[in-house]
Amino acid sequence: MTEAGTIASYLAARPYPGRGLVLNRSDDGAVTVSIFLTGRSHASQARTLVHAHGAFEVVPTDGVADDPLRHYHGMIARGMRLVAGNGRQVSDIAASGAGPATGEGEIRRQMYEPDPPIFTPRLSAIVDPDGAPQALLGIAFRGGSGDVKHRLEQISMLTPGDVWLMHTYDGNVNAPNAEGFIVQLRGDDTGTCGAQAIWNALHPQYRVAVGSVTTHPGINWADGEWVTQHRE
Repeated sequence: MTEAGTIASYLAARPYPGRGLVLNRSDDGAVTVSIFLTGRSHASQARTLVHAHGAFEVVPTDGVADDPLRHYHGMIARGMRLVAGNGRQVSDIAASGAGPATGEGEIRRQMYEPDPPIFTPRLSAIVDPDGAPQALLGIAFRGGSGDVKHRLEQISMLTPGDVWLMHTYDGNVNAPNAEGFIVQLRGDDTGTCGAQAIWNALHPQYRVAVGSVTTHPGINWADGEWVTQHRE
């Protein structure tokens, strides 16, 4: 799905997009991958992103016990390959060694989350700016009969100025549509869409945290610029 607007205009119409992932190549050739968290409940809002050892981990801020549906590594760097998403499948895909050209099987093995009645989709992305293709985006979501369905988007070449957004929810805040969504947008005047732009675009009532990493061709993700924005 292609939208004409920016992430600001798109998210302005969607106050509760759930968890999401943004992929952007700016006009200067830099590649940025971001993950974001929104939440309605205390448990979902009491989280933050911690950067360590080439990864972002989603951790609780209120001392609660580990919750496998809320706490996980949301981004893991392996050289020029980066895996990102909204659950513990990120660690599994990173460990598999799969890249954008070989990761379809890994994504098709994923299930939606066991969190009735919503059944949140699993979002996964594998990005390698030096690869061919350069990115693979995938969603595992619940079909009408309870079966798992998959939606994939393989990106051969990241075009400067383009923004690819995946998010879990749309529609009514209290009864969201949880099919999972992939949309293509555009960046700002410099083609950029990073942590600050995403944070500003998210509704203040529901935004929790945003984490971004930016790299340039030939520079490993772990050596890139890691940035976070989070709820105070």
